[in-house]
Amino acid sequence: MRRMRRVLVVAVVVLGVLASGCSSTSESERATQFLDQYAADWNAQDEEAVFGMVLPNGVFVAPDGTEFAGDELIEAWTPFIRSGVSVERTGDAVDNGDGSYSFNVVISTQRRILTITLDGDELVSMVETRQ
Repeated sequence: MRRMRRVLVVAVVVLGVLASGCSSTSESERATQFLDQYAADWNAQDEEAVFGMVLPNGVFVAPDGTEFAGDELIEAWTPFIRSGVSVERTGDAVDNGDGSYSFNVVISTQRRILTITLDGDELVSMVETRQ
């Protein structure tokens, strides 16, 4: 009986370790998943989903250095979402070594780099730069 209990405890511990190893997502994968979902929601013109991913604490920095957050972000992005501007990831995540990941993207026909910083699954910042 004691041996059976010990075997069960070991099995539970091993399964727990395996499950935690299988379910962990790297920061790079998390950033890629975030950007892919963001692009899908943007391209579907789903304003609620896009703003739900970015707000309440996310900050967007435009190529000219202007920062948008909260209501300013909604005002700035809504016309672009509604106009059919598309977003497409064209490259894999590049680890910048500071917790941020950069991606080559095409926004409509313009090549850009989006640099994303997440805190867990929450967006901290998205910085758009020209290529």
